[in-house]
Amino acid sequence: MDDLRSDIETADGLTILAEHPGHYVIAAWGAVAIVRWMRQADGPAMKRVHESFAPVVKAHPRGVSFVHLVEADAGLPDAGARRALAEMMVSFAETTVGVGVLLMGNGFWASAMQSLLTGMRLVAPPRPWTMRFASRTSELSDWLPHVHEQRTKQRIDRAELEAVLNSVLAYASQRRAANG
Repeated sequence: MDDLRSDIETADGLTILAEHPGHYVIAAWGAVAIVRWMRQADGPAMKRVHESFAPVVKAHPRGVSFVHLVEADAGLPDAGARRALAEMMVSFAETTVGVGVLLMGNGFWASAMQSLLTGMRLVAPPRPWTMRFASRTSELSDWLPHVHEQRTKQRIDRAELEAVLNSVLAYASQRRAANG
């Protein structure tokens, strides 16, 4: 199935920017850019994420926080995705506030994913953004608002953020079920 341009706005202010049902959903909520990975990230998908997030970054010059919600079955990003992610990290380095990664699994896969992303962060341009790994949306919702407000002076409500992250998870699951 081809990538779909959605631009669907939900009642909680979440905008679904693009999706490929069963693979990824790209969304934005104000100055928070979110992607849910249901399958392995590949080069074309990561480039689509970059393209979709570019207007969000442009609209929020004081800073954008990024959240990746990654299912355990997604696997590690392939080489093309890692190259595209490195390009995105360079492109958005000046405006990135924080990056939260929800790993919806544990064991070797989670350790490998965390090591891979930490390694990419270490070789990215030195900038004042931080990265946090979590296993629940509540952990990201407890961490991200403070980091975001500290750097941008823009408040993010913790409960609203958690509701939005859970909305993205639910939306992606519903779309995957509807598309078999």
